[in-house]
Amino acid sequence: MSEHIAFCGRCLNKAPFYDKTQAVFEYKGEVEWLIQQLKFKSKLIPGHILSQLIADRLAERLKSSCIELMIPVPLHVKRIRNRGFNQSVELFAHLAQRLALPMDVKNCQRKTFTEQQSGLNRQQRDKNIKDAFYFKRRIDAKHIAIVDDVMTTGSTVNELARVLKAQGADYVEVWVCARTPRG
Repeated sequence: MSEHIAFCGRCLNKAPFYDKTQAVFEYKGEVEWLIQQLKFKSKLIPGHILSQLIADRLAERLKSSCIELMIPVPLHVKRIRNRGFNQSVELFAHLAQRLALPMDVKNCQRKTFTEQQSGLNRQQRDKNIKDAFYFKRRIDAKHIAIVDDVMTTGSTVNELARVLKAQGADYVEVWVCARTPRG
């Protein structure tokens, strides 16, 4: 993974609430297949493979990071019940362990059962995820990483970053397993 700094037109016109994004892979080919096996077929082995690859590729780069806390994008309780796990937790478990960073999996909650983001356009995604998250208690960390499986438009992580900044976070990075190719 090489260092690549790029800004999309949307980010240049309206800055997102998050400050930086680290994407390990592009969402295509084998990576897309592995994520889909984990997410939609509840096969944990592909998730463990990706988790190890994420840790191998990001640990060295992030070991001097200012990040104090990792927050996986939460799933609604109905989706957790159906799937049995949060794929973002599965994908970033090894990295959290290797960096000795706490991963808060209980404080951030999804208060509304939203339609799945895949298949929606940008405007629909923004509307679908608006006000979907809340925190049971205040977050004390000022430098936070949101972790997620796939980033397409950034609507989900942007909404979560907005809530974190409203809670007092100074800096929010987004770490994703894969980013959809820009078209």
